[in-house]
Amino acid sequence: MENSSASLWTAASAENVEYTKPWYPHVLLICEFIAVLNLLSNLMPIVAYLKIEQLHTPTNMLIFNQSVMDAWLSLAVQPILLVSFSRWGIMHAMQNKYLCLLAHCIARVAIVGSLLGINLLSIERAVAIFYPYQYYTLVTDTSVRRGIIAHWTVSVVLSILPLFGWNTWSPGGICLAAKFFPRVYNVFIFKVVNFTSLICTAILNISVAVVAKKKNRVDEEMSAERSGQFKIMKMLLKVVGVFYLFRMPQLLTTMFYNFTPIEERDGLPLWFQVIFDFAKSLVGLNSVFNALIYAQGSQKFRDAFKRLLKIG
Repeated sequence: MENSSASLWTAASAENVEYTKPWYPHVLLICEFIAVLNLLSNLMPIVAYLKIEQLHTPTNMLIFNQSVMDAWLSLAVQPILLVSFSRWGIMHAMQNKYLCLLAHCIARVAIVGSLLGINLLSIERAVAIFYPYQYYTLVTDTSVRRGIIAHWTVSVVLSILPLFGWNTWSPGGICLAAKFFPRVYNVFIFKVVNFTSLICTAILNISVAVVAKKKNRVDEEMSAERSGQFKIMKMLLKVVGVFYLFRMPQLLTTMFYNFTPIEERDGLPLWFQVIFDFAKSLVGLNSVFNALIYAQGSQKFRDAFKRLLKIG
């Protein structure tokens, strides 16, 4: 009876507090607009890969996997947008534990999965440039499928740990990961894995670009096959570069927020709060440009898109 009364009192008190901010509707609108663009953009390479047999190569299988994960991101972020930026969602997530936890965990599967997908693409290109003569032995349909299975497994397991009791959620609290995910998990496991992956991917791609440039100078009359590998490398470097451009603001502001003492977070400057929230809207914007990059960098994808759109 006492617990029931306390819950009702908390809910009543929450009704008198305004948990939304003036800029929330704008963030929500931008996020939904980007989500629609992202979904439509990634459907192009997905449909092209499924319908056109000439695209069935190990590299394109990884591109297909990345497109699936990025398209899934548009759907997966819907619950977290609801509980973060709409008054109805905020109020219900304060009283419904699994609405709050599921919203965060589903979104995290897509976010970390998108990052690990970029890792896979980078590793594949590294093998192509560093070990060109062993490439077709190391990169096969079987090895790529295993990599994709491992990619999805890690993404899911890393993201759903809070659903199995590793959380400090309590009624009446705002559904914010930093408030109910243990610091050990949220910062020192989840965020560290993200940053480590980003750093390793950056180093790998820089190394690939440097080695490729040196090889290009030494062997200007390279074979058509090697020339094709270099074109794919340039295309995927653009994909990785755009990924970093739009993901880093959210990661940096989130890390700053997480390392700010809990008692000081509510006192953070207004300008930081605005940037912190708007930076979230950039997550996923990178993949809006991927179809354009594929069309510009790959003749096969360009022809496939033309066939799908019945152009030419």
